[in-house]
Amino acid sequence: TVLDAGQTASLRPDVQNRFGQFLHSICMRDQEGIVENLVEFDEDKGSKVNDMDAFRRDVDEAMQKFCPEGQMIIVGDFMGHLFFVLNRHNLTLRSDVSVSLMSMAVSEGLIRSLDPDFDLVGSAMPYIAKYGALGEA
Repeated sequence: TVLDAGQTASLRPDVQNRFGQFLHSICMRDQEGIVENLVEFDEDKGSKVNDMDAFRRDVDEAMQKFCPEGQMIIVGDFMGHLFFVLNRHNLTLRSDVSVSLMSMAVSEGLIRSLDPDFDLVGSAMPYIAKYGALGEA
C-alpha cells in the first residue's frame, strides 16, 4: 500500500535549528518557547500582532486543551488549533515551516488510525532532545 499525502517539505537551513527548538518546546509543554518560535516563524516576525498578551493566552489555552500534563500530546490536534490562533492574531508562517507541520500532522493521523495508542511525542522525544534542542537538527 502506498499513501501519497501530496505534501513534500524541506526546511531551509536558516530555520532548521529553530524548528527543532520549537518541537522541543511542544514536547516540554513550554508555552513561552512555543510563542517565541511561532513569532520567529512568522513572515513578519510578529509585527502585525495587535495584542501579544492575547496571543500568549490563546496559545496557553490551546496547550491546556491539547497538551494536558500527564496525558499524550496529539500533535495534529494541537497544530490544527494553533493554525486558527495564528490566523486570529495576524501571523503567517513561513511556507517551509507550515508545510512541515502539516505533514507531521497528516503522518500522525495516519499512524494513529492504524495504532490509536501511538504517542508521536513520546516516540520522538529522545531524538528531539538530542538533535532539536541542541541546535543540531
